[in-house]
Amino acid sequence: MSSLHSYLTLDLDIQPRIVDLLCTRRVPENNDYWKKRKTFLSRSPGYLFIPILFDLFLKTNIGEEVVSESHLILIEEILHSAARQEANQITYLQHHQECQAILSGIGISDTEILQIEHTLVTRPFRLFPDKYKSLQRANTYLYSAALFPTKYNHIFEHWESVMPLFLFLDDLTDLQEDIISHSENCLLDVPTIENNFFALHPLFMESIKPIEKVNKNLYLELNRLRQEGISATLTGTLFSNNLS
Repeated sequence: MSSLHSYLTLDLDIQPRIVDLLCTRRVPENNDYWKKRKTFLSRSPGYLFIPILFDLFLKTNIGEEVVSESHLILIEEILHSAARQEANQITYLQHHQECQAILSGIGISDTEILQIEHTLVTRPFRLFPDKYKSLQRANTYLYSAALFPTKYNHIFEHWESVMPLFLFLDDLTDLQEDIISHSENCLLDVPTIENNFFALHPLFMESIKPIEKVNKNLYLELNRLRQEGISATLTGTLFSNNLS
């Protein structure tokens, strides 16, 4: 058993069939999201969130199609477009248009696509103020919920429990680089970095709380990551001169 497999199944209590499915999946060819990667999964938040969501979905009866090939292919195509947008190969509008075209290509009606956008992709978070737009930058992943038209609200609740925290931790790590490159970062959405940090970090304790009832091990690990990220920030250089 690999260390990643052990981490997912034992530490995070993710169902073994999910871990087996994703750990053995081949990296999709000509896909910019997996560009230069040798494995489908890693402990990086940008890949770790996939088995985490799958586990939450299955444990709350979203549907067996969660682990279907059609769902995986849809996710891969959406994330390929997202990676192209992040690399500035296409605009954010073009990324949305590509996602719409992907859904049209599998028979999703225009009316349903609009419903997905309203109910999921552009939907405000319950806990996080709208001014922190960077916490919504990954929301186009939610176009993949098209396969579960009766479960949109449940899917969004799981998404808000997981993804904003991962983006926040990523933003803490990449802060100085994002300042230089003018990249999206929730700590830079509004003045100042320090104010944003202290406004946001308490919210993540509440946002991950619903996970405890579904998967306690996962909740404990996310809370550990949250605490580590905050601790490292407070003892580091986040608030040094010329950053805020």
